[in-house]
Amino acid sequence: MATAATEIEEIPESSGNFCTQVGRALRSTTSAAGFGVGWYSQAGTPHLRASSSYDAVARSYTLTFKQHTPPSPGQEAKEPVLIPIKLGLLGPEGADMQLRLQGADGSVTDMGTEAVLRFESSEASFTFLEVAAEPVPSLLRGFSAPVRLEVEGQGDEQLQFLLAHDTDPFNRQYDSGRQAAMRAQLERIVAHKGLSDNVLEIAAKSLK
Repeated sequence: MATAATEIEEIPESSGNFCTQVGRALRSTTSAAGFGVGWYSQAGTPHLRASSSYDAVARSYTLTFKQHTPPSPGQEAKEPVLIPIKLGLLGPEGADMQLRLQGADGSVTDMGTEAVLRFESSEASFTFLEVAAEPVPSLLRGFSAPVRLEVEGQGDEQLQFLLAHDTDPFNRQYDSGRQAAMRAQLERIVAHKGLSDNVLEIAAKSLK
């Protein structure tokens, strides 16, 4: 598993869309050609899966990302692509927390309250230090990459928290609201008696 701990950048609040984030991410990329190979020569939308762990004793928070692009006709195997992940971490009161990233050499970099992670391998982890309480991650802020995101363990409580407190308009008004509405719809479907397992399976997949 790769650790891309140094591949992060503090960004201003006025940062733009996917193209802007890619430009920022490529600043620390050895070859920009690698970006084009993935996004422009492969069919399909990358799937991004995020998981996290919090160590209350060490006061550290680790985000692990995995990516894959489903096979398509003529392209069974897909290469990882460069995914710029704009993010913030929300504390218990809903405020953005300071991001202090641990480097591979043990160094710590202060990155403000919002940053872009450059993720371009199949799997990578990023560890933040001096995190006083387990945060709620706000990922892909501003729709920083056109991928399908799945956050492991994210339930209704976290979605409602993001709806109430996330400072990013896209995540607060669109993504969290959409997922919360779809979960509510699925609950109504599950509560309806007499539906086949196939219908429930299709409804569950709509949340991903």
